[in-house]
Amino acid sequence: MKMLNVAEARATLPAVLESVKRGEDIGIMAGNQIIQLKPIEAEPLNTPTHRGSPGAMLQALRGEPHLRSHDVDELDAAIESAKLPIHAGFILNEGK
Repeated sequence: MKMLNVAEARATLPAVLESVKRGEDIGIMAGNQIIQLKPIEAEPLNTPTHRGSPGAMLQALRGEPHLRSHDVDELDAAIESAKLPIHAGFILNEGK
């Protein structure tokens, strides 16, 4: 295993990452520990593959809302049903 200190790894990070992708064993000495670098397969965040995945959620947040008129009507009804009654007098004088 090729060993680098943190400063060496930082200075040559792109080359270090390419070496690791080609299969070279590289470790970084951080304090009294060795951190071994190795590639793993990962799903890109910008590629939604299934509902609820990080990529799908980011895409939904960045996109335009897709509301139907029924959705808006349902939201309006929920807001109306949750409103408090209107008080005509001074609220602190109630019950006196």
